[in-house]
Amino acid sequence: MSKRKTTLALAYLKDHPRSAARSLEQNPPAEIAAFLADTPVAYAVPMLTHMLPQVAARACKIMPADTCADLLNPLESVTIAAIFRYLPASQRQELQSQLPARKRRSTATLLAYKQNTVGSWMIPDAPVLPSDGNGAQARTIIETMEGQQKADYLFAVDRDRNLIGRIHYTDTLALKPDQNILSSLKTNCRTLNGRTSLSQAAEHPDWDLYDVLPVVGPNNRYNGVLRHVDLRRGLRHLAKMAHSQGARTDINNNLSDYAHSLYAVFQGMAHMLDSDTRSS
Repeated sequence: MSKRKTTLALAYLKDHPRSAARSLEQNPPAEIAAFLADTPVAYAVPMLTHMLPQVAARACKIMPADTCADLLNPLESVTIAAIFRYLPASQRQELQSQLPARKRRSTATLLAYKQNTVGSWMIPDAPVLPSDGNGAQARTIIETMEGQQKADYLFAVDRDRNLIGRIHYTDTLALKPDQNILSSLKTNCRTLNGRTSLSQAAEHPDWDLYDVLPVVGPNNRYNGVLRHVDLRRGLRHLAKMAHSQGARTDINNNLSDYAHSLYAVFQGMAHMLDSDTRSS
């Protein structure tokens, strides 16, 4: 394949990962696995994020463990856990052992919940502020936040992990180094229980005010946060699951002719990319 066609295919993967994922899903697991393995990680990961977890899992079953781990590591814990649910226990444990320590803990927490509950889609390792801390401590915690952990609001807990209140990100940064965090908290925080169904959680009135809500577990202890984007993602996944269990329809009608014509290009591209390119 010409360099121009390869560049075009990669550009399509970068700009339209959702459409590319839907097109790729229509192929046998072996072809999906080969395509993902031979595509540079930076382009394969966004596409993998948008694939149905059960389809991604079927491809993972075929891949070598190290190749699969390279693709899973950059994903958010919620996405990894959703894929893990469809893998045999032995393979799940092997792949989980290759995750960074924080993601190992997060996926284990998420997998302990049923897939249709809040706890299965929350961020269990979202940083929290100590309610008895000060501005200097808060700033240090903020500096360690990364990726999905970043949100408009942070939550503060006491030493027993009881939820005390919330504070906006900008208000946290405005705290003086020796100023108490407690004095700036909004303490009227309504919560979600980790075992609440997603359909019930969607009706929570605070979604009109916030894009992230605190999640509590047994004894009302803080467990993590649920972002509205992850709530929507979970509901979409459950809807797709329900649909796939019924009569299967041809989702190609939802794809552009452009996506179909490029799939042949994607297949050719996969054979051209060497291991050096994949690692970039």
